[in-house]
Amino acid sequence: MQTTTNRPELRLMKNVSEKQKKLIAEAYVETRERIITYIANRINDRAEAEDLTQDVFVRLLEYGAAVSPATVTGLIYTVARNITFDYLRHNYCRAEAEACISDRLSESVDSDESEIIARDIEALELRFVSKLPNKRQTVYRLSRFNGMSAADIAAYHTLSIRTVENHLHLARTEIRGRMSRLLCV
Repeated sequence: MQTTTNRPELRLMKNVSEKQKKLIAEAYVETRERIITYIANRINDRAEAEDLTQDVFVRLLEYGAAVSPATVTGLIYTVARNITFDYLRHNYCRAEAEACISDRLSESVDSDESEIIARDIEALELRFVSKLPNKRQTVYRLSRFNGMSAADIAAYHTLSIRTVENHLHLARTEIRGRMSRLLCV
């Protein structure tokens, strides 16, 4: 069995006189629906507004001596406004954090996915290059993967520039055609 000191709601009630408890209970009965509507109109969630309305009246119990017949209505709406602002601020911050995390995750996923796709396409390209005739394969690899110009390849293999350009044209056409058929591009 819990003692009074272990239950915060009972400690709250000890600081409030019987007259104040009765006043808060009456205010609850009279204003509950209006407070729910007041909060629901601001947060667009009736169920959450009902929970926040409960919090309003719990908070009134915390005020103790400040609750009197003259102040109870003003306190209810002030507390309702503050609780609503706190709720909206919390949800706004949570939404901002979720959006930031979502953006970072999608960038990461997009980046990772793009890398995987690029590697798959490159592996596919290498497979097609390996099916080219030897001389065309060599010329294509030197141009595509080593960044050599047609003139450099021609000088390296003692070929004419026109022959190298012809090999590159035929290799690119064949690889592009195979890739297009396979990838349905």
